[in-house]
Amino acid sequence: YPIASSTLNTVVQRALETLAIVAKVLWAQFLSGPYGQSDATGIRVVTPGKKHVHHGQMFVFGWGKLVVFRYQPDKEGATFKQMLVGFKGSLVLDASSTHNEALDVDGVFWGGCNAHGLRKFEDATEADPELGPEGARWIAAMFDQERAAQEQGLSGEALLAWRQAHIAPIAREFKKWLAIVHPH
Repeated sequence: YPIASSTLNTVVQRALETLAIVAKVLWAQFLSGPYGQSDATGIRVVTPGKKHVHHGQMFVFGWGKLVVFRYQPDKEGATFKQMLVGFKGSLVLDASSTHNEALDVDGVFWGGCNAHGLRKFEDATEADPELGPEGARWIAAMFDQERAAQEQGLSGEALLAWRQAHIAPIAREFKKWLAIVHPH
C-alpha cells in the first residue's frame, strides 16, 4: 500500500516515543541492580548527507535476564562513566581502556572477564605450545565449574557458596601458576 512519508514518519516517531519509556524503565532497573555485566562493540553509522561513516559504540549491559543496549557516539571512558551514574555494585568488564574511568566511581567494583584471558592463552599456543594450553586449561576448569553451578540452577547465596568451594581453589592455584610462569 502506498503510504505517505509524512504518515510513516509520524508512526515511527510515535513508536520511538513509546519505546523510549520502556528503555528508561529497563535502564533504571539495571542501575538499581547489585551487579551487572557490560561489553561493547563498534558500530558504523551512516549519516544522511555526509560522505564519511561515523564509528559509534553499542554498549550492552545486563544482569540476570535483563539486557539493555545503549548506543553512544564514542567509546571514551568519560562517556562510559557517565552512563554508570547511579549504579552501585559489581560490574564484570573486559580490560578495555574505555572501562578504566568507571573504576574511579565510588561504589562500583570491577570484576574481570575471563573469556578474554582464555583467548589470550589460546592465541599464545603458537608461540608457546606448552604454556598456552596449560593456561587455557586453568580458565576452562573455572568455566566448567561455573557451568555445573548453572546446570544445578544455583543463584544468590548458594551460587556464592559454590564458587567459593569449587572455583576459588582453582583461582588460587592458577594465581600461583601465573607467578611461576610469568617470567617465561
